[in-house]
Amino acid sequence: MKRIILTAIMAGLAATAPAQTTSSSDEGTTVRIYAPEYRIDLPAKPYRMAPEEFEPYRRIYSLSNGDEMTLEQRGKRMFANLNGRADQELVAAAHNIFVAKDRNLKMTLFLDRLSEEITGEVLIRTTPSIAAVKRGEKAEVRRLIAGQ
Repeated sequence: MKRIILTAIMAGLAATAPAQTTSSSDEGTTVRIYAPEYRIDLPAKPYRMAPEEFEPYRRIYSLSNGDEMTLEQRGKRMFANLNGRADQELVAAAHNIFVAKDRNLKMTLFLDRLSEEITGEVLIRTTPSIAAVKRGEKAEVRRLIAGQ
């Protein structure tokens, strides 16, 4: 038993030894940190939200880029409107996560029950230019902070 433990410790030390050695050529190495990839996907199974569950989220939100987003409800259907553009119908992915049916918008909202204040994040898909699409570039998703 002692031999197995000793062998495991020695193997671990041997594996970390190359990582600990440094040379003068490593001093100018660049470390790349990649931004997270934000995605907007429709839920596999929509969350069934009663109309009264959406009621606290119906309001006007200020976004971190200076735009405004309005959430409203018409019957059982939920909509988001960004700066007076065409309304986007929403699907609930959870009690506080909403995705536009056209996958151009996703929001995760958090309600503070004491202050009744809502904050969260909004992902917006930006459409690339026609030339960019022809080059095979994907649409970019921007992350914004939402608050009242």
